Amino acid sequence: ADELTRRGFIVLRTDDRGTGKTNGVYEMATTRDFARDAQAGIDYLKSRPETDKGRIGVIGHSEGGQVAFMLGAESPDVSFVISLAGVGVNGLQILELQNKAILETTPGITPDQVDKFMDLFNTLFRTVHDVPLDQSLDQPLRVAFDKWVASQDEAGLKAVNFTNGREESFFSRYLYQAQSRWYREMIQYNPADYIPKITHPVLALGGDRDIMVPSVENLASIKQLLEEGGNTRYKIVELPGLNHMFQRCI
Repeated sequence: ADELTRRGFIVLRTDDRGTGKTNGVYEMATTRDFARDAQAGIDYLKSRPETDKGRIGVIGHSEGGQVAFMLGAESPDVSFVISLAGVGVNGLQILELQNKAILETTPGITPDQVDKFMDLFNTLFRTVHDVPLDQSLDQPLRVAFDKWVASQDEAGLKAVNFTNGREESFFSRYLYQAQSRWYREMIQYNPADYIPKITHPVLALGGDRDIMVPSVENLASIKQLLEEGGNTRYKIVELPGLNHMFQRCI
């Protein structure tokens, strides 16, 4: 924001919901709510006399990249989109990509452990994805989890640290996270619903050391979806040596 302002751009940044003088409860909000918040910011900018109303764009980082894509597709006020490590794959894919990348960079973990953890995680992710939003997760997630645990031998359970009752602690923590409205809508996110509809210029950046939104798959998907929609006014850049926060990473 500081760099753009110094170059003569008007920049609006806002606090998260519930921070500072901003009302609302952040933990109760979804990505769609954040898109509405960003649109409210655009509406405010349009009310300012110094704003060129035909040249308003959105810049979003990570989940904010999803917000930027949503507004780029749906808001007539948006004239360009910049995605900084934005999610370009669907909800199931991003969970699989980021969890596998995190596991693979965890010191001391073996490839067999990575595979076992991912088998468990994907079982849970798919279960949450397949349960309709208006239905409770408690029973289907319990059934899927118990079935997975029952299918493992002692070595398999030890590989995912399910010893001395730790499996129940894991299940409780995951259920608490998964039943939030944000998580359940996030796992249903499909960029194909938005990115092909964007007709304005798009800049998508990603660091090649990013383990939260791995750049190869996400940037490739963004490019493919833009082209599917016939948008040729885009630039996709993978930045070497940078992590999710665009910091230099060894």
